[in-house]
Amino acid sequence: MCSVTPGPSTSVLVGVVVVLVVAGVLLAILLVLLCRYKNAKGPASSRGPTWTPNRTKDLPSAELMMLSIHICSMIFGGCPSGFLVSCNAGSLFLLPPLSWLPPPVPMGGDPYQPGSPPMSLPETTLTITPNPAYTGETVSLTCSVGSDSGWSFTWYKDKKKKVVTLPSRHTTTGATFTISRAAESDQGLYWCQGEIQSRSISSIISDPVTFIVKALPTASVKASPRGPLYSGETVTLTCSMGSDSGWRYTWYKDKKKKVVTLSSRHTTKGATFTISRAAESDQGLYWCQGEIQSRSISSIISDPVTITVKERPVAVLTLQPNWPQIFSGETVTLSCDIQGGEEIEYVFYNSGKSVYTNTEPEYRISPAKNGLYTCEGLQKTNGLKHSQTSNAIQLTVLDKPQAVLSVSPQWLNPGDSVTLSCGVKESSTGWRFFWYRTVPYTAGLLSLSDTSSSVEPLSGNGISEDSYTLIPAGPSHTGGYVCRAGRGDPVYDTLYSEPQFVWSGGN
Repeated sequence: MCSVTPGPSTSVLVGVVVVLVVAGVLLAILLVLLCRYKNAKGPASSRGPTWTPNRTKDLPSAELMMLSIHICSMIFGGCPSGFLVSCNAGSLFLLPPLSWLPPPVPMGGDPYQPGSPPMSLPETTLTITPNPAYTGETVSLTCSVGSDSGWSFTWYKDKKKKVVTLPSRHTTTGATFTISRAAESDQGLYWCQGEIQSRSISSIISDPVTFIVKALPTASVKASPRGPLYSGETVTLTCSMGSDSGWRYTWYKDKKKKVVTLSSRHTTKGATFTISRAAESDQGLYWCQGEIQSRSISSIISDPVTITVKERPVAVLTLQPNWPQIFSGETVTLSCDIQGGEEIEYVFYNSGKSVYTNTEPEYRISPAKNGLYTCEGLQKTNGLKHSQTSNAIQLTVLDKPQAVLSVSPQWLNPGDSVTLSCGVKESSTGWRFFWYRTVPYTAGLLSLSDTSSSVEPLSGNGISEDSYTLIPAGPSHTGGYVCRAGRGDPVYDTLYSEPQFVWSGGN
């Protein structure tokens, strides 16, 4: 029997096999230890990027794969067709070669753009319309998560972020939460948050928005001018809704609150309703109410304001002194009489132009001026017309008149009496007559217009009779005589008459 003794080549081959087996065992032990060590550090989701061929399995981290490639290359001279090792929850798995794997994709990135940065969770925005709202209004809360779609939304209220309950007045449709017939209990802080349930992700919760519910405002109406109106006046009614804006107004009249019809005399602009040339038919109660048509809400109707229209009082103009003719230089007084004339001003007009205004009803004109005079009363508080325009008085101012003297008889016999008669050329009244005898010019006496002679009064204060008698007449009465007339206060004098002479025929 022959025995075979192994040669050197066989011994070397056996030694290489033994070394490879020992190296494989050591590599397996090392990978197990590394896998358990990495597993102890936390779940894969906390250790950075992972490779996911089908996005359902946890594969080895980049460090572990590179280490295994390095060890494999040292021992085997490379791993071109071998399988790598993966660890998951402390267990080892064989993986295909790197050339079989898809490119690495970080979690949250774009799988079609390797290396893109991770996407952050989207922010949420909440808007409330209208805000503030009035009781009874419908309000929409809208939640927005950028331009993404597929979100469902959860709504929270008040500081505890309690999930909003959905009674009959609260409904949701898509990204909108609707509050019907808003009430004071709906006030508070609101949040919203979006979520995609199939991916188990939620957006960042929105900032809170404070929602306010106010009671419907009560309209109020004021009239200007206040108090009774006179026919022909203009009155403006103003409807107020506090500090709010955007309201349109409806006006009502009388107890049935019938909507006011508009005409050329009845106009509206903004919050005002104007009645021009007020008439008795405009009397009554007036209300107003505001509405915002785009929101289908109306204010509480105002309390009524009463409009009263009455005829203006009559103004009566009189002239004092009431003479048929007025002469240049005379003084006259116009009086304006208005019934119920308290707190008014009296305005006097000459040919339609205001010439005098006072709280007293008299207008003293000195000297008198031609014109057609009227008067009326104005309210002191606002300058509005109070009375009707008065009757007109035509004032015609004539030139200064001259007295006319006649003497009868001019030739005297002893014992005769002489009658001096004085008149005014124009037919006029109210005169008193003054009688004078002419004398040579004397300082201190009244002078005639030609200053060649003076006059000596026969009577002191004048008399209302237009004649004066000299009894008995005699030679001492021979001479020249003049007269003139005066009237009014202060006295207005006519021109002196032409001198008339009396002649005595005996001793």
